[in-house]
Amino acid sequence: MRPVTRKGVYIVKNNSIRLTVITVSLFGSLLAAALAQQGPMRDPLVPLKHALSEASAPALTATQEQQLNSLITAFRNAHQPGTPNTTLQSALQAYQAAILNGDNTTAQAQADSIANEQANVSRKDLKDRAKLEIDVLAVLKSNDDQVGLLLKRIGSVGLSRLLGSLAGPGGPGGPGRPPLGVFGGEIHH
Repeated sequence: MRPVTRKGVYIVKNNSIRLTVITVSLFGSLLAAALAQQGPMRDPLVPLKHALSEASAPALTATQEQQLNSLITAFRNAHQPGTPNTTLQSALQAYQAAILNGDNTTAQAQADSIANEQANVSRKDLKDRAKLEIDVLAVLKSNDDQVGLLLKRIGSVGLSRLLGSLAGPGGPGGPGRPPLGVFGGEIHH
């Protein structure tokens, strides 16, 4: 390859070098974006620890922290968003097809199927959340009067919200959660 001169400066035209630089830059940008989306791992017990401190309650013991982290991790792993709910997907497709075919009877039947499956998803989520919160209370009751002091400081509504926050963002249809099994235009559970 011959260098090209422009006013005494050599300009090297080497497409392979340019391509390598562009590829490395693009890869670096994609890697940085992926890491930024993942975000830092946050200690799910921070709000609880803060509430205990504010209530002048005993701090969590190492055993309590391990037990609570195990409960929270198991719950969150079992409730990952984005898992397709094929029952809801099939019912929705049948519902839409019935509407397009002008078949009101089938559309009404599929509407009932969709509503029933959404209720089932919501019921399971509520039951699982109740179990998690009851299990967390049992762990807290093992260390002096943590629950009593929390109740005295933040009340039953505050304690309920605190326990619910350990499950992760939102409940069925709540902030941060899709409404009763619907996620991003697709049906999930």
